[in-house]
Parts: sequence; C-alpha cells; structure tokens
Amino acid sequence: MSTGNNLEDIYNNSIKILKDLIAFKTVSGEDNNQLIDYCDDILSSLGASSFKTYDDEKKRVNLFATIKAKKSNGVKPIILSGHTDTVPVSKSWSTDPFKATIKEDKLYGRGSCDMKGFIACTLAFAPVFSKVDLNRDIHFSFTFDEETACLGAPILIKELKKRNIQDGICIVGEPTKMKIIDAHKGCYEYTTYFEGLAGHSSMPHKGVSAVEFASKYANKLIELREELKKRAPKNSIFDPPFSTLQVGGIFGGIAHNVIADKCRVEWETRPVVKEDGVFLNQQIDKVTYFTIFFEFLKLGCTSFGGPIAHIGFFREHFVNKIKWIDDKNFLDIVSFSNFLPGPSSSQVGMCIGYLQKGSLGAFFAWLGFTLPSGIIMIASAYGLLFYSDFFTEGLLSGIKACVVVIVFQAILGMSKQFLNDYKKILITFITTLILIFFTNNTYQILLIIISGVLGNFLFYEKIKAKQISSSIDYKPLFYLLLFVFVLLTFPILNQIYNSDIFLISDKFFRVGSLVFGGGHVVLPLLQNEIVNFNLIDKDTFLFGYGLAQIIPGPLFTFSGFLGTSMDLSQHKIFMGIISLIMIFIPSFLLVFGAMPYWSVLRNVPKVKAFLIGVNACVVGLLISAFYNPVITSSLNDYKSLILLGISIVIIFLVKTPQWASVIIVAVIGKMMDLDILNFSFDFLI
Repeated sequence: MSTGNNLEDIYNNSIKILKDLIAFKTVSGEDNNQLIDYCDDILSSLGASSFKTYDDEKKRVNLFATIKAKKSNGVKPIILSGHTDTVPVSKSWSTDPFKATIKEDKLYGRGSCDMKGFIACTLAFAPVFSKVDLNRDIHFSFTFDEETACLGAPILIKELKKRNIQDGICIVGEPTKMKIIDAHKGCYEYTTYFEGLAGHSSMPHKGVSAVEFASKYANKLIELREELKKRAPKNSIFDPPFSTLQVGGIFGGIAHNVIADKCRVEWETRPVVKEDGVFLNQQIDKVTYFTIFFEFLKLGCTSFGGPIAHIGFFREHFVNKIKWIDDKNFLDIVSFSNFLPGPSSSQVGMCIGYLQKGSLGAFFAWLGFTLPSGIIMIASAYGLLFYSDFFTEGLLSGIKACVVVIVFQAILGMSKQFLNDYKKILITFITTLILIFFTNNTYQILLIIISGVLGNFLFYEKIKAKQISSSIDYKPLFYLLLFVFVLLTFPILNQIYNSDIFLISDKFFRVGSLVFGGGHVVLPLLQNEIVNFNLIDKDTFLFGYGLAQIIPGPLFTFSGFLGTSMDLSQHKIFMGIISLIMIFIPSFLLVFGAMPYWSVLRNVPKVKAFLIGVNACVVGLLISAFYNPVITSSLNDYKSLILLGISIVIIFLVKTPQWASVIIVAVIGKMMDLDILNFSFDFLI
C-alpha cells in the first residue's frame, strides 16, 4: 500500500469509527449487541465471513470475523483481538464520557484507549486487507466483559475449538505505551471466606471474630508477598521482575459492638513463572506431612492391581479429586519415573509428595502408600495371617477385571488432555505397536530416548520462547553420589563381614537399583537373588507373590515377605523391615537427587520439546502395558468378560469410586467362583 493520503484517509476513518464506538454505552455487564452489529456490518460489507457467540441471556455477544486470504499457502493467520466493554464511569469526567471529545492532540471518551481505539484501527484497515493479495487469513475477534474476569473470551474459544479454526499470531490491542509485549504474567484471583461465632463486644471470649482471623490471614498473605520477591528469576523480562500479590479487600462485620461471624478476603497474585503459583497454592492449602501421609494411606488401602493400575488410581485422586497437580505435570512425573530404575508407581507417589513438601513429603507419601501392604506381607510371612488358594481364587479375577477399566479410564483421560496433535498421536501409536511385540525393558528406555529426540526436532519451534533462567542447586548431587557409593559398597561389606544384615541389604538394594518398570518386572530378579541362593524355597516364594497380587499397594512390599521368610539368625520381623526399606532406598536417593534438576530442566525450551516426545511415548507405553499384561492376564474366560462388563457399568455409569468398585467386583468374582452367582450362556448354544 502507498503512504501519504492513503494513510491519512485510514487515520481519519479510524477517528470517525472510534467516535461511533465510544457512543455505544458498553459498560461491563451491559448490552453490547448494537456495537457488535456496527462492527459486523463494516466487515460484512468488505466480504468478511463472521459468526457470533452469546451469553445465556443473549444480551452480550462476541464477534469473530475473517477476511480470507486470496492465495493461502498454509501460513498461520493473524488474529486482531480486542474487547468491547469499558469499566464504569467515574465522577471525575468533565465531559460526556460517551461522546468523543478532541482536545489538542488527544481524544477523550470512555474506551478510547482501552480498547475501542484498537478496534477502530482494525476496522479502518479492514478495507486495505480486503483489497490486497493476502497470503494468510486476517481474523477480527471482538469480545465482551473482559474487564470483569474475561467472561466473553472462554465462550468464543469453545466455539473456535468446535470449528477447528487454526491458531496463529494474536495481536491484542491493550494499551502498552506502544511497546510490544510478547509475554504476560499469570493471574490467580481468590476469595477466601471466614465464618466465626457472633456475639456482643462486651464478652469477646464467648464469640469468634471472623474479621480478626481474616486479618491474620491477610497478614500471612503479605508475608508471602515478601517471599515471592525473593523468588524472582534471574533475567526476568517483567517489571517488577518477581511475582506480585495484593489484598483487594476485607469485607465483614455489621457494627462496632458486634463480634463479626462472617468475613471474606478478596485477593490476587500474578506469577511470573508457574512454579510461584504452585508455591503459593501449597502455602495456602496448608498441606501438612500428616495430610500427605493420610492421602497416600487411603490409596495404600485401596489401590489394587499393580503399577499400571496405580497410575490410574493416582491420576483419579491427585489430578481429578483433590487437584494437587494437573494432567500435564502428572504425565511429566510418570515420564520422569520411567527414566529411573525401581518401582515406577511408588516413585510417582514420591514425586507427588516431593512437589508438596520436599524430601519429607516424599517420605510420608511412600510411608502412607507402603504401610498397609508392608504390614500384611510381613505378618503373613511371620504366620500371623492365614492365606490360601480359597482366598485368592475369584477375588483375583474380580480385581483384575476391574483394573482393566480403571487403567482404561486413566489412559483415556490422559490421551484427551495430551494427544492433541497428529505428531504426538503418531509417536504414541508407533511406541504402542513396538512395545506390544517387544516387551523387553531395554526397548522401553530406548523408545523413550528416541521419542524425546523426535520431540525436540518436531516441537521445539512451536514452543521456542524467551527462557527465564534459574539457578541450579548442586546439593542434590550428594544423593546421586550416595546412590552410586552404596551400590558399590554393600557387596564389599557383605564379603568382609559375612553378616545377615549386609547380605539382605546388598541383595534388596541391588534389586531396587537395577530393575526398570517395577512391579511384575522385579519377579525374575528377586527369584535369582533369593530362590537361586536357597534363602527360601520356590513354593514359599510363589505363595508370597500370589498374596502380593491380591492386596493393595506396591508389589515391592513382596520384599518384606521374603526378608521375614528367610531362615536367618536375626529376628524375622526385623529382617523383613530391613528388606522392605532397602529395596526402596535407591528410589529415595534417585528422586531426591534428580527431581530438583528435573523441576528446573523441564522449563528449558529444548527440554520442554524433548518431554513432549517423551510424554507421547509414555502414553504409548501405558497403552501397551494395558494390553499386556493387564488385558492378556485378566480377560481369559467368559467369567472375566462378565466381571469386565459389571466393572464398566459401576465405574462409568453408576460413577462408583474406584476403590469401592474393586471391592464390589472382587466379591462378585468370588461369588461366581463359589457358584453363588452363576451366569448361563446355554441360550447361545
């Protein structure tokens, strides 16, 4: 396009349009239909296609219009985005706020800057876009009620997803003093409610003031604000460089002499990095060590079915129910755990605990998840519990059938959240296909690495952005070095001292250090270390392994059974506890040593891209494990198919909690085994 008069015409047209836009009284929460119709008429006259999305009352409306490229070559579109609403009028206006007034070189009117001015400019340029040979589409996105928590934009985004409109470069015309802003702080808004006990001020000891506790809460928030300043990332691109927090209001009480029974605190934080938001939420939620222990104890009592099933239980509980982490972070943790040797599901639990309360959080997560099955296994080996085939038959069939549905539910949820790109789907499909036919753990590790390299190649350009650097703490290296030291030292100590304690410490620490995938994968390694050295007989070994399958919690607690069953000089229960602890210690050292670096590295663009590929691979790994061993070992006769159908009904249709579903189906399986329930298929013959 040429300069001079043409630009002058565009400028004059933008002023005319802006005057018209200001005249529409589109205060947040009010009707904006007339303004949107005005914009739509201009764009439609230029050949633009458009659609509208409304609020429930049809009072407020979004507009999305497109001037199509004449020669599209696949270049991503440009989206010109602006909101149509303004904040309410203050009393300080000396002129009519809804009539444009020009004084010297400035134009005054409600919304002239934020952001009807930008909308006017886009509409003034629209005739130019309609006449030139565009190589990409130009979208006009005008939304309602941005000033009151962006009510209009989510409605529009939902419709864009339905129409499969391609993402592109989005220019948001917010006032920025003519500086290009290519990143934005996050924004979390909170309202915290307090309820006390009303009373008269003359007897304060008989009441509980909600206002006083709200004030203490606000003071704590101010303390956290100072902590956020200390967490400012190096080379932060924001001003100020740290995450901010401010208390917007405290509302409560009715009179000077009345103890307030109700109060609320309204506040917000704007994090510069996601970790600050996580940190603040953790402080607010007051997740204690007891909380972590209790939440994992519940899972330790109800998580049946082995490591793959545990992933399903963990996701349902920590992502969907109590929302400690989101799906993205959960899958990152699963990927991280698959890089490490040891019990994969227990390590996922340790990582979740670590993210909440550091190393002690990881310990209490492990303790809660491991304690129930550990007690059962050690007590059984000591002869305190009765166990027989009568107890397992039928129950195990029910558990396995229900686990199929639980694992499927978890994989389905993660796939919906993560597999949103054909490249990711392709990586997942290839991984699944290979691992179905080649189940060796070496292939798993190799595929994870290859998928990560592919992810870096395929996705780096998409996520490439300014990197916010952060310092790396080298203290966790101590745990990694300690892991290597202990692994090398225990065999030497065992040879020198010939002690039962060093014997089992060496064997179980080595097993926990060298087995990848955990769960059933540990069986041959334990058999080689324990049975082949005549520490226990094969029948006892298989007896304990069968018991481990029908109880909840990690299969690695099988080590407690083995340590207690050995005919050693030390006290049996003590040796069982030592065996149980030693097989998990490598996991602690690896998680404590690697997790801090993982938390830093996963925010590096190249590592992010690598992890996208890894996560797609891990979904494939879970799908292959879902087929073998979950399906292949669970669905082998008509009774198991009936149990599967019952599981589908009570989990998907009745919405029964997972732990209750397992118990119900296990009981039904046992009743079928005893012919208390009998399903006949004679009618098919």
